[in-house]
Amino acid sequence: MTQYLVALCAVSVVICYADRSNISTAVLPMAEHFGWDKAFTGIVLSSFFGGYALTQPCPPA
Repeated sequence: MTQYLVALCAVSVVICYADRSNISTAVLPMAEHFGWDKAFTGIVLSSFFGGYALTQPCPPA
């Protein structure tokens, strides 16, 4: 059971890293496709960062 949880956590970390890496390049075609201006594109990226930051565990002090 522990090995399964470790593997699941490892896969989720890889998916999160890939998502974080790809959003910066994917936002340009998305902005063009949906007609977003630079201000709204910034809001989208800020929202992604905020959601990403809130779901990360806090390191022990």
